Amino acid sequence: MAEPQDVTVNIFGSRYTLRTDGDPQRLIELAEGVDALMREAASAGGAAGADRIAVLVALNLADELARERRARNEDREDLSARTGRILEILNDEVGSEGA
Repeated sequence: MAEPQDVTVNIFGSRYTLRTDGDPQRLIELAEGVDALMREAASAGGAAGADRIAVLVALNLADELARERRARNEDREDLSARTGRILEILNDEVGSEGA
């Protein structure tokens, strides 16, 4: 594991010094993404404070994450069901050849 590093980022006009033991460039990219989302929300929503915009962005990101997790779980369940059907077919084939 990498040694923790301090990384300074700018989000919606504020500077934050964050510590990461991962890739500092990844943290910078994430901060840039959050900054872009907050600026987009601010331009679309009229006058609102930074706290309110941050909450709206956080809710949108949480919704996106929940949708992705749900889709991943559905894909996993679908794959498991397909695998089960393939195993049944193989077992039927092997069983009928052995009889």
